[in-house]
Amino acid sequence: FSHDGKKLAVAGGLPARSGEIQIWNVGSKRLSMSIPVGFDTLYGISWSPDNKKVAVGLSDSTLRAFDISNGKQVLFKNHHDDWVLDTVWNNKGDHLVSVGRDMAVKLTEVATSRFVDNITSITPGALKGGIHAITVHPKKEEVLVGGSDGVPQVFRLTRVTKRVIGDNSNLVRKFPPMPGRIFSLDFAPDGKSMIAGSSYNGVGSVHLYHSEYDSSVNDALKKAFERPLDGNSKKLSAEYHTKQVKLLAKVSLGTSVYSTAFSPDGKTIAVGGADGVVRLYDSQALGLKRAFMSVPMAEDKLQDVIALAVEPSEINLNGKFDYNQLLLTAVKGTGESYDASRDFAFKVDSDVIKVSKSGMVEPMKDGEAKLEIFHKNQKTSLTVRVAGVGGDFKPDYVRDVMPVLSKLGCNAGTCHGAKDGKNGFKLSLRGYDPIYDIRAFTDDLASRRVNVAS
Repeated sequence: FSHDGKKLAVAGGLPARSGEIQIWNVGSKRLSMSIPVGFDTLYGISWSPDNKKVAVGLSDSTLRAFDISNGKQVLFKNHHDDWVLDTVWNNKGDHLVSVGRDMAVKLTEVATSRFVDNITSITPGALKGGIHAITVHPKKEEVLVGGSDGVPQVFRLTRVTKRVIGDNSNLVRKFPPMPGRIFSLDFAPDGKSMIAGSSYNGVGSVHLYHSEYDSSVNDALKKAFERPLDGNSKKLSAEYHTKQVKLLAKVSLGTSVYSTAFSPDGKTIAVGGADGVVRLYDSQALGLKRAFMSVPMAEDKLQDVIALAVEPSEINLNGKFDYNQLLLTAVKGTGESYDASRDFAFKVDSDVIKVSKSGMVEPMKDGEAKLEIFHKNQKTSLTVRVAGVGGDFKPDYVRDVMPVLSKLGCNAGTCHGAKDGKNGFKLSLRGYDPIYDIRAFTDDLASRRVNVAS
């Protein structure tokens, strides 16, 4: 929402296809502007303090800002080395701060589009993982950031010492770490507390911290910041970064947490996550006040199964070794279909056939049977006719034997179907000469390979 609550800015898009900014009028609930941007989903939209501009991050590593009165792009920066995941304006509105997968927090002057500084350390290995979220302190020129390392950190926007290799002098406070990656942060309206939400292996955490602290830096600390590798300097810096910082309360959820926010009066904290439920907590001890779905839920009748189709529509089994596999297709109200061949119940009106749980139909005796199939409150049926079970079985080489040999690869070119056969036994390639094959089985070596007497 804009700071005056009159407009709503939405950033999104279609992955690897297009990005879009939408500006909505809250009072009339109408779309007032749509701005196509880039070729991928947009991230981290934020309002300027005067409610006249919005900023977004892109996966092409750019930071952009737009005038919402005409949709014109007023800022374009390509100073990140990876995706820009979140943005925020300072309280004066003259600077933009952006964070991304390149582990950097970058300060940009809006009027000139000038890159001012890397707020975080530029020392290789000083930071761990990308930064996903950023928010501005309501009373100070400071920002709170969080990301892959699970440690919420506060940085000042302007330097108080000269930059030296290895320093991280803009760091004001480090809060106790959270499990997993931080995806959302927010300060209370008075700045005296802050909330953070994270996710790790599908489990979410919400931590409430005390954030009322003195940001001033004395001369001894300034000297320590300028000598970051000195042992005494490290001790002084560590004491400063953790002073007046503590964890007030925490909650663990059975779902990932992606969004957190304080209410304007600072009394309630809203938390959103992967399960679609919005949870409201009190801002003192994180006691749950209320939980509700973020969108109205309605029973979706279109997902119900409205018809069944079975293949084949009728079955004729000839002989005791014949069989048939049923294929059952369920059709939804949406027009979608899925295979239900392993998920159905059945009823047979006689003992002419037997049916397995997987849908295999086999003959038991000559006759006719009606087979009824049930799935998801739907029913279909088919007729099964059986013949030739009661008489003597007369095997046929082409019908009964060759399919088995071919399925197992016995007459393939890499086995007995090779030019010279295998181990002294040769079959025709893929059974093209069944008379030759019968002779090979029954005549060679005095019918060694076939028990004719059986």
